[in-house]
Amino acid sequence: MNTKNFKIGFPVAAVVLAIAGAFASQAAPKSTLATKIGYLDTPSPCLEARECSDINNGIVCTYMWQGSNHQAFGKNLTGSQCAVTLYKKP
Repeated sequence: MNTKNFKIGFPVAAVVLAIAGAFASQAAPKSTLATKIGYLDTPSPCLEARECSDINNGIVCTYMWQGSNHQAFGKNLTGSQCAVTLYKKP
């Protein structure tokens, strides 16, 4: 009787362990919550520029446009102005 339980239980336990290991070892998806679109105010207000971040890492988000470096800003809550400071994406 004990050998019969072992013959059935061991393969079932191995499959369960393999499935649990497969799910536990998958890489977590990268978070996109901090990704924001940065806009330039040159030549026209809120000209789309590049992806930035709203997490302060000390480096402001900039964009090279027509040979000079410009700071990219995020839109305010109403979306009417580009005045929110954004930072370089890590």
